Amino acid sequence: MIGLAAGGYVLSDAFVSALHDNFDTALQVDLDGMIAAAEPDPSGEVALQERFLNRRFARVYSGLYWQIVPAKAGAPPQFSHSLFDATIHIRDETKSGGMIWGFADGPDNQHLRVLARRVSFPISATARTDDSRAYTFMVAGDLSSVENDIAEFTATLIWSFAGLLLGLVLAIFIQVRVGLSPLRRAREALARHP
Repeated sequence: MIGLAAGGYVLSDAFVSALHDNFDTALQVDLDGMIAAAEPDPSGEVALQERFLNRRFARVYSGLYWQIVPAKAGAPPQFSHSLFDATIHIRDETKSGGMIWGFADGPDNQHLRVLARRVSFPISATARTDDSRAYTFMVAGDLSSVENDIAEFTATLIWSFAGLLLGLVLAIFIQVRVGLSPLRRAREALARHP
């Protein structure tokens, strides 16, 4: 039983890690595509070429969202059509390799995984050659599909291991029953001959 429990934990942990890694990789691909689709104008304002973006960004509450927040205080953010009337407020941040990972509450009570990166664009409309404007690019995805996959896998794992445990207990019972049958016959023979 201890071996089965340990094996189930290891399998479940590996599956959950792989799912989260795949989800994070997909978000990273969308963020890279979003940054590549950004076109700054001479004043440093940025616009996205929508045709290069994931189509899910265009569907309201699709579960995939982007948001661009200017570093300049008071400047309004830009956001995808999918966010509609909501905004992303990242929390539980961790930084790794110039990127920010975190979570946020999304529209329709969605639990979002968020990836963000700060990007600076040059401003060619000024006399200064080093003038630039910075933005934080964010991509967020709904974790419900990952959580559903984890729940389905966990249920399958529990039923599979319960069946395996039942089979092992039954095999041990049969083995003991068959293995001890010669002793039982010897006991019965001794009982017949006092």
